[in-house]
Amino acid sequence: RLLRARLQEDFGVEHAVLIMFAAPCVVAAHDRFLKIIESRDAGLKSFASFRKADEPLCVRLSPAQKRFAFGDREADVHSAARIPLGRHAEHGFLVIGSRDPDYFHPGKRADYLRRLGEVVSAALIAEGAADAKSGPRASGS
Repeated sequence: RLLRARLQEDFGVEHAVLIMFAAPCVVAAHDRFLKIIESRDAGLKSFASFRKADEPLCVRLSPAQKRFAFGDREADVHSAARIPLGRHAEHGFLVIGSRDPDYFHPGKRADYLRRLGEVVSAALIAEGAADAKSGPRASGS
């Protein structure tokens, strides 16, 4: 929630989706911001070259990519940035979309996107370590 709020308030992000990978035994979760899926999910096929490139990219998403990332909001997204989380998106990736077709364009510098990916990755790793240390949470707490 904090990440979504910071993206909206600090960067004026209109649409964002955090796609995280989990082991097959973990129940998949979806809401408008967070998707927890298996790293071999069929919907990821259209992102294969991006994951191999290991670099943030400002692009126009393909229809399949927009549908996978944004679902019923796909018509509102006309340009986007894809940001890997971890090396070769090993933890997942962040997709930020804009209604403005020129907001994210291939010629736009991606330095700040790379840094954002590093910060989000570090926060997710730290949160995972804290969860592992504290153990399972009791129901209702």
